[in-house]
Amino acid sequence: MRKPLIVRIPTPEAQGDGAWIKFKRLSWGERRTIKADIKELKAKELDEYIWAFLFERLVDFNWTDAEGDALPVPKSQADLDDYTDEEIDCLLGAAGKAIRGELTFTDEEKKG
Repeated sequence: MRKPLIVRIPTPEAQGDGAWIKFKRLSWGERRTIKADIKELKAKELDEYIWAFLFERLVDFNWTDAEGDALPVPKSQADLDDYTDEEIDCLLGAAGKAIRGELTFTDEEKKG
């Protein structure tokens, strides 16, 4: 049976123990295309490309704001204005792992 296309990534460094994000994995063909695209882009274009990729692939998360209210999944850079550096680093790190083919399944996901 084929593994699911969505991977849950623990993000304790951004939101503490139990925090996670869900991210869509790339197929081999998608990853090859993205790597080729990235080689051709200039710095400003690359920045825009990575953000668009992130918003397209980020599926869900259980993050909260300082008051404990659920944060909506961001769909644009404007949605990130109140995020911390650690939260942004986690999101961009997930995008980088996806592009490099490094998204791995948790033990729970491997079982079911």
